[in-house]
Amino acid sequence: MPNNSLRTWIEISQGALKHNGGVFRRLIGPKCRLMAVVKSNAYGHGLFDFSFAAERFGADWFGVDSIVEAEHLREAGLKKPILVLGLTLKDKIESARKNNISLTVADFPSLENLTAVKKGTPKLKIHLKIDTGMHRQGFFVSEIPAVIKILKKKLPAVEIEGVYTHFASAKNPAFPFETLRQMGEFKKAIALLE
Repeated sequence: MPNNSLRTWIEISQGALKHNGGVFRRLIGPKCRLMAVVKSNAYGHGLFDFSFAAERFGADWFGVDSIVEAEHLREAGLKKPILVLGLTLKDKIESARKNNISLTVADFPSLENLTAVKKGTPKLKIHLKIDTGMHRQGFFVSEIPAVIKILKKKLPAVEIEGVYTHFASAKNPAFPFETLRQMGEFKKAIALLE
């Protein structure tokens, strides 16, 4: 029920959310995991309410902007995997490991910060972000050999859990060539990491 003293509010239909979750699930198939990106207070929809509703309706993972959002979700009782999509400061890395929160690593300073991870269990889980053409965040394909070298030599307490990229115009069918080019770059990065 909206607060009538406010001029604007957001109402989320649980039925529509359930329906949309089902549509995504059918599109991606049963073997593919579905991540609800709930960064920045679930884009203004309310981090906790939206996240727990998305969990009920089939989200397997949660993507947040910051370690603070991830910690809040853990404190609220969310048990499913969480990936921090933004930068994580060095002094928060150990909290991520202890709370089973996966971190994005998208540049060499962030990679070097991982040397602070204490050996033991569980290992810190990371996802490497590859810049295939969005030019916001991520390693270029040409940097992957150096990334591998650092990971092998310096980071025994770190586990690569995933690799991802951001397609600049994937939702625009008028420009499939750029998405296909980016996909080619991503496949090159994966081949180097395997």
